[in-house]
Amino acid sequence: MCIVTLNGGHETTTNLISQSIHFLMNDPASMRQLREGEVPLQTAFEELTRFITPLQLQGRRTTQNIELTSGNGTIPAGTEVILSQASANRDERVFEDPDKLVLGRRPNNHVAFGAGIHVCLGRPLARLEAPIAVAAVLKKLPNLTRNGDAKFHRNTRFRGLEQFPVKLV
Repeated sequence: MCIVTLNGGHETTTNLISQSIHFLMNDPASMRQLREGEVPLQTAFEELTRFITPLQLQGRRTTQNIELTSGNGTIPAGTEVILSQASANRDERVFEDPDKLVLGRRPNNHVAFGAGIHVCLGRPLARLEAPIAVAAVLKKLPNLTRNGDAKFHRNTRFRGLEQFPVKLV
């Protein structure tokens, strides 16, 4: 539980903040919308969370037989399954134009924080601290520019930047 709390409270939120800046720098129109207050910060944050999904995969174990709605069989009780929140957050049946960052997206029923009894313990804290951090960077560092290519960690579970070279001009 301590490791889960540490990862949830640090690694995922850190990755969410740094990638938010990274993707906003890739999208000047979205950056402008956020800087000029055209989209409420909390609405933009939910879209950034959906788009980025810092925790990409989670494992669960079935407690009973699960009949697949596709009719392609049953997952037996006791089977370890891997859930991809990242894939669910890019599902075109749920999100119009899911591979596009749309800061004002509503509704935005993403599952980046999990759901139900498996909802992220750190969700309230992430929803408080990440928007404040992103807004502070945009306000206090208006001349922040890239200083090379970003490089992502080679980790299938946690999506994060290994390198994100920037400079102030």
